[in-house]
Amino acid sequence: MKHESMISAIREAAERGRLHSFPLAVLTQKRLRSQDTSGNSIFHTASAYGHFNQLPKNLLTLENMLLTNNSGDTVLHIVSMEEESIKHVPKEILTEQALMTKNNSGSTVFHEIAFNGLLNLIPEELLHTNSWTNEVDMFKTDGCGNNVLHLAAQHAQLDKLPKRALNEKFLMRKDAYGETAFYHAMENNSLDQLLGIEFSTKVQKIVGDTWFQKNAEFCKHNQKALNSLLENTTTNDIDLF
Repeated sequence: MKHESMISAIREAAERGRLHSFPLAVLTQKRLRSQDTSGNSIFHTASAYGHFNQLPKNLLTLENMLLTNNSGDTVLHIVSMEEESIKHVPKEILTEQALMTKNNSGSTVFHEIAFNGLLNLIPEELLHTNSWTNEVDMFKTDGCGNNVLHLAAQHAQLDKLPKRALNEKFLMRKDAYGETAFYHAMENNSLDQLLGIEFSTKVQKIVGDTWFQKNAEFCKHNQKALNSLLENTTTNDIDLF
């Protein structure tokens, strides 16, 4: 079979979940790295169709996982959209370099994982090292102005991030819509994940005087946690929304 015909057959198999029908000797790195007109390698195609687990394990290298298509999406960007796929990514590949790789719209792999509520699948020892996940990493924004804290809070997963990231300065950073991670935590009834953090007197005033008074249902679910949070207030002033 000619090279082009073999590539087409492998790509179709990747879409249909039939890569296992090919001998491993046929699924070479050169063939799987072949790109279509959209720049998608067969690694991309298998991942996009939910068949990442059928790719040869010996080819799941950092080099191959960081292949980009025409949109700048790496294979890891695609894999990060689905829990069953990312579970099969070798843990040693989820490095700082891999997670902070951007696509053309500015979204990192870290953003995609947080956006899909899958932060629990990032190795804990990586998230809690001192070598990264610093202020710069936390504040890198995607195409919608979201940083990782905004996305984590939307899925009630702030507790999956390092404690040093959960402070007032970080939590009150606004996205493109003027909303903060603190706001999303309230919205998702997950303020209890922020217990023990010091907040300013201005936060206490804004929350107590306006937002919570107008949102009785949220108040009912969050008031106990909110009261605990606001016991630890400082004199610094910072906007909530």
